[in-house]
Amino acid sequence: MNEKNNNAPKIQSISLHPMFVALKGAKKMTDIELAAISERMEREQEAEREVERLALKQKRYEYSGVPRKFFKHSIDTYQARDTFQKDAKESVSGYISDPQNKMLLLCGNNGTGKTHLGCAVLRECEGIYITSFKLCVEYESGSDFKSKRNKLEVLDFYVKQKMLVIDEVGRFADEKTEKAIIPAIINMRYEDDLPTVIISNLSKSEIISYFGKATYDRMTETCTSIEFKAKSMRQEFREE
Repeated sequence: MNEKNNNAPKIQSISLHPMFVALKGAKKMTDIELAAISERMEREQEAEREVERLALKQKRYEYSGVPRKFFKHSIDTYQARDTFQKDAKESVSGYISDPQNKMLLLCGNNGTGKTHLGCAVLRECEGIYITSFKLCVEYESGSDFKSKRNKLEVLDFYVKQKMLVIDEVGRFADEKTEKAIIPAIINMRYEDDLPTVIISNLSKSEIISYFGKATYDRMTETCTSIEFKAKSMRQEFREE
């Protein structure tokens, strides 16, 4: 008597992953085809790494202290409309490529793109942006026991930055503080081989008068100096 054994294990069908199904009928790839796939994957990975690098670069730039209106500015977005502006752009580009132990002095009339160029330096060279006003206020606040940093710690913080851009030099109400702090920071950074960018609406002659010949000589000893004498471009840009 042949009776079926209902207790016998049942064989279940196995469904293959679509990839294995595809590979099952695929032809064997040649070395050239495999190399082409590998090269394509490498290009895609490199593109992804570049996107990540640029995103990190932008984040660092925005956290450097630059004003929000300059978040999208770079050396490429600086509109050089005449020979002087073209030369200025070229000089700043040269500074960006090799800023070590050098100063960049951007001085002269307001509204001529000095801050744009200063921020362009920070986009390419990681560092800190601050106005002379904020720097001096922070330094003076160091006398308050409630302050996060005392005066020496404030100086030390800015002296050690990889790149430092100080804007609006010559506009702080307390000239005594500014005339003491700015030269001190410049000198200490100079001694530590660290680059500094100074931006001011003062002319070269006014900077010499304001800080004194000795400080100006130290500023310009290893300095790229550009004096902007053209009229303000702000109204022109607003009308475009």
